[in-house]
Amino acid sequence: MKASRIVFVVAAAVAAALLMFADTNAQPPAAPKAGKPTVVAVCDIDEVNKNYKKTQDLVGISTQRIKDLEKEFKARGEKLDALRNDLAVLKAGSPQYEKAIDDLQKQAIELEAWRKFQEAIIMRDKFRLTKEVYEDVVKAVGDVARSRGVQIVLYRSSANIDSRDLNDLIGEMDRRKILYWDSDVDITNEVLTQVNQNYTITPPRK
Repeated sequence: MKASRIVFVVAAAVAAALLMFADTNAQPPAAPKAGKPTVVAVCDIDEVNKNYKKTQDLVGISTQRIKDLEKEFKARGEKLDALRNDLAVLKAGSPQYEKAIDDLQKQAIELEAWRKFQEAIIMRDKFRLTKEVYEDVVKAVGDVARSRGVQIVLYRSSANIDSRDLNDLIGEMDRRKILYWDSDVDITNEVLTQVNQNYTITPPRK
């Protein structure tokens, strides 16, 4: 009985020794293979928007439209002034005076309603066109990025630190989210070329 116990203890010790030897000689787990590096680029969206032909054309169309509306508003206002002048020579309380008062108030209300309506149309068109321009630029960014094998494009902006106003300076520094980029990763010019080519193919709606 004692002999068999000794044999059991010895066998256990040998097994433990073999396990320790195996652990010390085992190869470490293979490191995971490095993935494909992410390619990053930057683009100055403000610069693209400013030099996008569609933006420039839309600004021209909008400016002319506002001038036409201002001209019409002035003409309608002159008609109101004429009614006021006619009112001045009429006898207060007379039927002609009361009719002139009614016409004047009616046209004044119509002019104000017309002005607000035109302003609403302008703001609605501005919203739609701003969205269209942004979507055009984002599409061009994607086209250029895919052609260059870029996975991420960051929005870069240049800070104007020449301002002498402290608040303006702080604002400019806050807006600059990327502090450094190499010119090789800047795709601004390529995006501008692409978006203008796309615009030539599909002119804007007027």
